[in-house]
Amino acid sequence: MVNVKNLIISIILTNFFFKLPNFYLYISNSRSKIEGLLPLFIMNDEETIMSLLDEFANPKKMASFFVDNATPDFLFIRPSGNPIDAKGFEQMISGDIVQEQAEITKIHRFEFLSENIVMCIFTLGSKFTYKGTPNDDLPTVTSIFKKVNNIWKIHWMQRSTGNSDLSLWD
Repeated sequence: MVNVKNLIISIILTNFFFKLPNFYLYISNSRSKIEGLLPLFIMNDEETIMSLLDEFANPKKMASFFVDNATPDFLFIRPSGNPIDAKGFEQMISGDIVQEQAEITKIHRFEFLSENIVMCIFTLGSKFTYKGTPNDDLPTVTSIFKKVNNIWKIHWMQRSTGNSDLSLWD
């Protein structure tokens, strides 16, 4: 049953904040659908994309991240150069890979290519085990985000191999 107080607050915030430029109402833990009335707060586009990246870097959410947050034509380009879609990534991460730790180490580029397209290049610190072999990687990742129906989605991601030299980015 919907809490009337939460509903009234949601209506007031929605009617006020949707009128502000470069802002939209963000419902915590639910970018693409309302899963109940959750705490509300306002994020601009850059903050929303950074929030998506933080969610991607969460080992507990990484496997299902693209299924939940990608465009239908999303592709992840693996270090081998081979593409994989969101469902394939989920199966790969849930199968042979045990993700232990991940964090966005450094954002190298964050650029709005248009009102609805953002490119973000970052370094991802990542500790995982692949088929029993431990890995401690620092790859560079290129990502493209696309705003679809006023919701930011990941459209493209390409991961480099091995350890990036962070000093080359300065």
